[in-house]
Amino acid sequence: MINKIDNISKLFDFANSTVYKWKKEKRLILNLIDKYFTDEDIEEFLKTGKISKLEEISDLEALNNEAVNIYSHFVLNLDRNSLILFLTVIHLSENKNQNINSNFIELIFDADAKKEDKIILINEFQKVKNSTLFFYSIKYLVKNKFKKFLDATIDSKSLPFQDNIELRILHTQLYIKIFLKKEYMELEQFKEVEKMKSEKEYKNNLIKNSKTSPNEFYSSEDTLELMYLAYLEVLVFGEKHIESSNPIEIDF
Repeated sequence: MINKIDNISKLFDFANSTVYKWKKEKRLILNLIDKYFTDEDIEEFLKTGKISKLEEISDLEALNNEAVNIYSHFVLNLDRNSLILFLTVIHLSENKNQNINSNFIELIFDADAKKEDKIILINEFQKVKNSTLFFYSIKYLVKNKFKKFLDATIDSKSLPFQDNIELRILHTQLYIKIFLKKEYMELEQFKEVEKMKSEKEYKNNLIKNSKTSPNEFYSSEDTLELMYLAYLEVLVFGEKHIESSNPIEIDF
């Protein structure tokens, strides 16, 4: 404990007696340091100006963010049929426990799909600049059920996902169908159900309050699509979703 007191004193550039005083006063900053940093962490920071374990976390976050961007840019260039083929290939590699890095093209050829869709997918894959990171992105996103992809916004040079809701909906529908083998309500049916709910709520409130506007209950098409995506995400993740930040092991 003496070493840690010495290191904290050096960290704040004041005497050991001040640290002891702060401990008696139960200063929250000391509780934070005791809880989250070891003596070795503080010593490393004093010597090098950084803590390697935190640097690794930062590097991993940067890697995962770039992986999501690479995946997002890739699927943006796929039409519906080639996206279906792409997700089918990913699912096949998972089911067959095959390394998607070395079997990607073979899995495309073996898939039950039209020749033209296979050509589109292969052509798009040939445009990928970093195949290692591309396959890492697939494994990373499969692990978190593509949650990071759904939450992501592509860089400013591309359309943000808020403006690309159709792709997010389609991708989630296909994940539910191909990976989870679940049934789901189609978008148009969902809209009809929600509009009926809004009409009923409007009529009920109209009786109680004549000043109520229909706009308070009738959702726009964009809002309904966002509600539908939220409905699909509940089918995938449940009401609560616990994310994992653990690194992914990939084969080179």
